[in-house]
Amino acid sequence: MNHRPTVVIADDDEQFLMYAAILLDRMDFDVIPAKTGLELIETVKVMCPDVIILDVDLPEMDGLTTLQTLKNAPDIPRIPIIMVSRTANIAIYEQCRAYGPCSYLMKPLLVEELHAALQVFQFKETGGRKKLRAPFQENVLVHAEGKSLECHGVNLSEGGVYLRRSTPLPVGTPVEVVLPLLVGEPLSLSGTVIYTRGVEPGKFRIPPGMAIKFESMGGEEAARIKDYVTQLLVGDILNEQDVPVVQC
Repeated sequence: MNHRPTVVIADDDEQFLMYAAILLDRMDFDVIPAKTGLELIETVKVMCPDVIILDVDLPEMDGLTTLQTLKNAPDIPRIPIIMVSRTANIAIYEQCRAYGPCSYLMKPLLVEELHAALQVFQFKETGGRKKLRAPFQENVLVHAEGKSLECHGVNLSEGGVYLRRSTPLPVGTPVEVVLPLLVGEPLSLSGTVIYTRGVEPGKFRIPPGMAIKFESMGGEEAARIKDYVTQLLVGDILNEQDVPVVQC
């Protein structure tokens, strides 16, 4: 099974660091926090992450100085970087681009923009997902082969759902999935089982179950799924903050 991509994120704002780390974890990334540019550099030397997220306005060694140090260090490979700042500055953006694989995002972070920036980078062995995906811990009704099954959700994306089940339906089985959304009536979608996993001793990150790909979604259905996934990712984060640092 592929490992999750690793992100080292450097920011001296503890609230931003905490909530951004929660969001990235839910987006299926392992997260290592750093509070200074020097701490980030030392961490990168040891961990060699897949992506770096770096605040432009770090104290002592600022983000651009940190970026330049990373660029000139012979013992550090060229790692994709996402620079973040509360100020739009084209000169800073051009300096970031000169580094190599780099993106520049404004604070507060928008889920879709962060996801899009991450998809620019190719994770050789760790994958990377084209569609937003979130942990999903609701019971889902599945109609298939004249029967109705109640399954517990594991995760939900814009394109499908993974459901826990010790005896999954065979690959290729057409199904109808009824999703309980946060707002409005439950959403009924047609789909197909595209992947199954049985019980494997010693492997617990992915529980036994089945992945279902949604088929023939209309625009309204796709919009409702996207909104739901976004709320699963950040809804509680927004509720906990008076001034959100990560918003949908």
